[in-house]
Parts: sequence; structure tokens; C-alpha cells
Amino acid sequence: MLRSGREIAVAFQEQTQWGAIVRVAFDGAAPTLPPPRVKEQDDSSGENDGFWPDPVYDD
Repeated sequence: MLRSGREIAVAFQEQTQWGAIVRVAFDGAAPTLPPPRVKEQDDSSGENDGFWPDPVYDD
């Protein structure tokens, strides 16, 4: 496609667990994005949020 001279436009849509979702448009068109998804609320108040600090050892 690039060798044939087609113009390609890409827009980042959202981050996912495995990477990202992008929208692609060709021949001078602009990629269109859907409305943002509503993220589910997590009531865990920060517990098990994936942050595990390194242990602190006495010298």
C-alpha cells in the first residue's frame, strides 16, 4: 500500500490489556473514533492494584 502511494492515517483509540486498538483510514480519509467506553468502577479502594513495592531491608 505504501509503495503504491496510498496515504494512510492512524488514530490511537484505546489501551487494552494486550496492547492497543487503533483506527486506520486510507486515501486521505480521517479515521473516525466511536464514543469512549464507560469503564467499570472498582470498589476495591486500591487493594491489589498491581503495585507491589520492593521490600526495605535493614543495612
